[in-house]
Amino acid sequence: MKKLIFVGAGGHAASVLEVVESAGIYSVEGFVDEKCNDFYDIPWLGSDEDLPRLIDEFMNVVVTIGSIKSPVIRKKAFLKLNDYGAVLPVISASTSVISKHAKIGAGTVLFHHSLVNGGAEVGENCIINSGAIIEHDAVIGSHTHISTTACINGNAVVGMGCFIGSGSVVVQGVEIADNIVIGAGSLVRKSIVKPGVYAGNPLRKINEQ
Repeated sequence: MKKLIFVGAGGHAASVLEVVESAGIYSVEGFVDEKCNDFYDIPWLGSDEDLPRLIDEFMNVVVTIGSIKSPVIRKKAFLKLNDYGAVLPVISASTSVISKHAKIGAGTVLFHHSLVNGGAEVGENCIINSGAIIEHDAVIGSHTHISTTACINGNAVVGMGCFIGSGSVVVQGVEIADNIVIGAGSLVRKSIVKPGVYAGNPLRKINEQ
């Protein structure tokens, strides 16, 4: 198996570990985190300052920092790794389904029972969480998190740095601008162009982002 290291060792990393182990393509050799905390039986390899050396040794890296509401920390880690020349593979669970006619960007992780259908495009460093559906010809911008069981219907567009909460539905053809948060269980029937936090059915703006 190919060697892989994690950057981040919180709750999101535990979920990514299950995805990696289910696929059987990579072996997780260790994790990088500012704290030397316990993370299952995976060894701590060092902190951010050790990344250039570790990338030379292992090459394959996945960002295992979660992204709820704001992708800033996750995005920063991804861009730093990219600058260091790391290989940032697409990681997909054994039960995920990716159409051969879909496009998936570097560093994206697809969790169990997620679906990316034909003609869909998913950007870099995205989280397509458990049971999420990206339907035909939908577009997901880089650094976006599509949370558990959310559904992005055909031809819909979700911008960069967005968070689509668990169980939310984005109706076919709707466009969501960059850096927008959609709360869990929401129904998005109309396009959104103004940044902020939106939630509900009917959807309404509840906060500035």
